[in-house]
Amino acid sequence: MDTETLTRVDLAEAIEGYLECAGWLVNESYDENTGRVTTEERDDRGGPFSPLAVAHASDAVRDFLALIDGEDLDVYLSGRSMHDLGADLWLSRNGHGAGFFDRGREDAYARLQDDASSYGEADAYWNETTGEVNID
Repeated sequence: MDTETLTRVDLAEAIEGYLECAGWLVNESYDENTGRVTTEERDDRGGPFSPLAVAHASDAVRDFLALIDGEDLDVYLSGRSMHDLGADLWLSRNGHGAGFFDRGREDAYARLQDDASSYGEADAYWNETTGEVNID
């Protein structure tokens, strides 16, 4: 699939994957009193997401798709979905030890990893005041 022929549904799936992956980590927090990682009971996505978080995800996915090579995208999508691409973008850009680099051995995966890493880290966090997840 050429990056220029992606549909709105494709973009929406990738954005959903990006946000869902960001939300997984928001549900976990470190309790300084007990020294334990706890999981908050919110929803599966860690949301709701703030409008700025959704805009961040949309911009990140669109920028990434404009950057990458269409052939690399074809290799990736031969075994994965656009939802997975969004999740792998979040994981790869933040150095979580999973992402594009461990999806296959072809050079395309290393290039996708390098491209995602070039964006630097983004931080997802729960805003107690608004009751939303923000991404910076």
